[in-house]
Amino acid sequence: MADNQQTNENTGGFVYLKDFLDPNFKIEEYLKNEEIDRKIRLKEEILNFHAHVYYTLESKETAKLLYQEIAERFRIQLGMMYDFAAGPHTYPQFEVAFTTNEFSNLIPWLMLNRKGLSILIHTNTVYPRDDHLKTCFWLGKQLPLKGEKLPEHLSVVGMKEPPQIHPNTVPTILSH
Repeated sequence: MADNQQTNENTGGFVYLKDFLDPNFKIEEYLKNEEIDRKIRLKEEILNFHAHVYYTLESKETAKLLYQEIAERFRIQLGMMYDFAAGPHTYPQFEVAFTTNEFSNLIPWLMLNRKGLSILIHTNTVYPRDDHLKTCFWLGKQLPLKGEKLPEHLSVVGMKEPPQIHPNTVPTILSH
């Protein structure tokens, strides 16, 4: 796959939407429309955020260490480590779900402590495709993902809003 094609396929994703597939999805056309999307959106549309931390089987021990360090420092919802490509993800990864209030604590810490791993950070609104293609950013190398795995709107998969965050970690290190 050509480098420019890989860049255009960066789309992130939700694990719970991994079986969704739109055979008519055309990433090039979608990204072209980003330039003409001038609608003003309000930050209140963002219910929460996800960070997907990618690793290879060779860097799994590094990812495990980062996973533990995140759990020790932040009130977040940590997902399991997937040692295979799942849904729109083309690499093994684990998900960190966090509230809008935790954003200003977690993201600067990840910027400084990502251990060389690539991380996709995206909003969670009712527009999963936009969340992963338009309202996201990468720490480290941008990786190829499968945009066709994401619906344009959550209603397509019978949801009204993204799932709420239920932290499953209790920080034991109070200094970030």
